[in-house]
Amino acid sequence: MTVAERKELNFTTVTDDVEYKTRIDGNDLVHKQIAGAFAPHAASTPDMTVTIDAGVIALSGAIVSQAQQVSGVITAPTTNPRIDRIVIDSVTAALSIVAGVEAASPVAPDIPARKIPIAQFTLQSSPATTSITNSMIIDERPIWRRPAFRGALVYISGSNGNVPDGVTTRLNFNVEDYDTDGLHDIVTNNERLTVPSGVTRVKLEAYARNVASAPGEKVITFEKNGFVFQGNDFRASSGEDFSLRISTAVINVTAGDYFTVALTQTTGVLVSFNAWFSMEIIE
Repeated sequence: MTVAERKELNFTTVTDDVEYKTRIDGNDLVHKQIAGAFAPHAASTPDMTVTIDAGVIALSGAIVSQAQQVSGVITAPTTNPRIDRIVIDSVTAALSIVAGVEAASPVAPDIPARKIPIAQFTLQSSPATTSITNSMIIDERPIWRRPAFRGALVYISGSNGNVPDGVTTRLNFNVEDYDTDGLHDIVTNNERLTVPSGVTRVKLEAYARNVASAPGEKVITFEKNGFVFQGNDFRASSGEDFSLRISTAVINVTAGDYFTVALTQTTGVLVSFNAWFSMEIIE
């Protein structure tokens, strides 16, 4: 989109009609990129769809542009009124409708994770709404928003934390506390947190504690694609009890990179550990 300089509109000082019109057009161009982004409104001829205008979001060092979008046909409620929401995806900016629940006094549905609210509207059941007009639509676009958190936290349950003596072991994490982007698989390669498409920087944390006292050396660190890397961390302990937390700097990554937690112990016996492992997507 081209740009213009915002200029004061004062009809007492700007007496030239052409200049005044030029300033109006220029100011509209200044405001359009922000004020017009993803603006919701009814169809030109109102029907049971809602339109949102084009907009741009910044993600992971790239600009994602989305053209004007039109929702699918929205069905009116049958028994009681219902409030629906229009949202866009925080990564793709794709439009979707979040349907509420019919009720005598309906409430708006929750905003799903990784979605940005755009608008809400109330649909009637008797008589049933047959078209959605601008007077029904409430603009919910946030002026400023905190980026939605993205990442995963996984941990160990049962014998997955067993580490043999003298063998570097990649811990297997068989329980997910949360995983916003499919970074982890409980069954396949469950020792890994894998970087998804479009992500360029992440930060890692992990914690491990031996279940029973066992004197001897214990070392914990991260690996990237099976190797050490810049920005890594490690901790070592030779006492009977081991309870250590490690974290990385913000790491440059590409899609498909995977990280593991490697633990080595030389106590002379098999040692069981409780542990968790997290990845936060920075951008």
